[in-house]
Amino acid sequence: MKIALALRELHRAEKALVRDLLKMSDRHHAEPEIHHVARDLARWSRDHVRALADAGRPYGLELGAEVAERSGPLAPVRTAVSELLSTRPEPGVLLLADLRRLHRACAGCRWTGNCWRRERRPSRTTTCWPWRAAATRTHCAS
Repeated sequence: MKIALALRELHRAEKALVRDLLKMSDRHHAEPEIHHVARDLARWSRDHVRALADAGRPYGLELGAEVAERSGPLAPVRTAVSELLSTRPEPGVLLLADLRRLHRACAGCRWTGNCWRRERRPSRTTTCWPWRAAATRTHCAS
């Protein structure tokens, strides 16, 4: 029962993270590194949404596996504003605010590793969070 609630919350948080990453990508369209890294992370997070939808089925959850590819109808406006402000200092402050917001959003998605460890599925952990594979092995061994 608690696992189902946690999976539902993780699914919701991961979908919100995808939207935030896509919006950030649009807002910083004039900065290629920010734009492309945010798109890559959104694609990765979309994979997590699908994995969470699959993981929810044994618990009776019907979580949607699809997430929008775009940030919404205002995406062209955000991109245009980014281009217009590219030579001004304000986008730096906006980037800092976006990174703080993303940090909080990522914290909401962090429970996954503990969830799978408790369910004795370390292979899922390494699939969803490959950079944590070594850390997971350390925790599972103790």
